[in-house]
Amino acid sequence: MHDAPEDAVTTSGPAPLNARIDASRIASAISYFRGRSIGVAAFIPAYALRRKGPGGGRAGGREGGGGNVMMQTEAQESLQSMVDRRWLATIPPTDNDDLYILEFAREKNALVLSNDCFRDHCARDPSLRPFLQRNRVSYTFFANDFLPNPGHVGLQALKSRRNEEQKEIGRH
Repeated sequence: MHDAPEDAVTTSGPAPLNARIDASRIASAISYFRGRSIGVAAFIPAYALRRKGPGGGRAGGREGGGGNVMMQTEAQESLQSMVDRRWLATIPPTDNDDLYILEFAREKNALVLSNDCFRDHCARDPSLRPFLQRNRVSYTFFANDFLPNPGHVGLQALKSRRNEEQKEIGRH
């Protein structure tokens, strides 16, 4: 996720091509940061917004799968709403979404919210390692509650700065 330049957080929508992307969890992560006045930019592959036909394949396509078409439609509508609000960006399906996330995060000095350690990218570009050690935040969910790593220094700094801003606002 990402905010205004210094309080930035980016997230990736993990998933191999045939994996289900959970819109409610993406919304939960976005709400967590927006509720703390931290702007958000999340990234998912564009194929996540494709409508699926009966039987789980793309409408008119040959992809296999399964699942409830109504639930898929609701999830896609939720994802599209996040795109429309400019909280979520879609990555062209043939492109590597990690590259977009990492480039965006580096440009904005953003936190990267991901459980991916990006080892493959660090092997190709060793300068990424210190950036990710400083800026990558792991997370988990309990039910649909989003829980970022509470011990991450970058998140602690954001919380401290927000608390100071709130105290300053309260003094005026």
